[in-house]
Amino acid sequence: MAARPLAELCKLSQHQLNAIRKEDLIQSILTQPRHGEGASEEVMTRIADLISEVADLKKALLSPDSGINKQIRDLQQQVSKQREIIAQQQRFLEDVDRKARECNLVLLGIPDEQESLDGATLDDKIQKVWSTIGSSVSVRTSRRLGKRGGRRRPILVTLSSREDRDAVLEKAKKLKEAGETFRRIFVKDTHPAVREEWKRLKDVEKREKEKPENVGCNIYINFKERQLYRDGEVLDI
Repeated sequence: MAARPLAELCKLSQHQLNAIRKEDLIQSILTQPRHGEGASEEVMTRIADLISEVADLKKALLSPDSGINKQIRDLQQQVSKQREIIAQQQRFLEDVDRKARECNLVLLGIPDEQESLDGATLDDKIQKVWSTIGSSVSVRTSRRLGKRGGRRRPILVTLSSREDRDAVLEKAKKLKEAGETFRRIFVKDTHPAVREEWKRLKDVEKREKEKPENVGCNIYINFKERQLYRDGEVLDI
């Protein structure tokens, strides 16, 4: 019996393999192609084919026209659109917040409910402050901030317009000359950026007044315009 290839023998059932003579089986094993021949050559060919397929796949994936790259570009465009929408919404909310804040003031040092200041209610006390500084603006809303404790709680006041707010701020300096009770009351803008700008202006005002060349000059801040003046002329600061 001629030697049969191992590939053919692998297809036989156990019963069929038992029927083959031991000498024939040994002959089939001995005549199997050596390394690099026959089945091994098929394996090497298949590996080469796989390498080629991987290279083609990589080339297709990196191609600008590939489906995956198109999906990535579409996703990037969607992310960019969403980012812009979020930015627009943020700007809108900031604008709403700015408009809501621009009519607000914070009053510090006004006696609390258990203390006296000509007027039993909070509105009465605020009107007393207005009267002291010579203002007649109307208050839309007012409320204490924080919890009751050992200190006088600040009051958040909302006026009818930004112009009313600026008018009160401009006159608030009169509180320093209105006696012991009112000297301890302060009127502040609620927007951090505005408060920072006022601090800067007041610091510059102080420095300008201390300069020898400005002795006798009238240096002051116009709170409406948020400008520093010297004898009626705007100082470039």
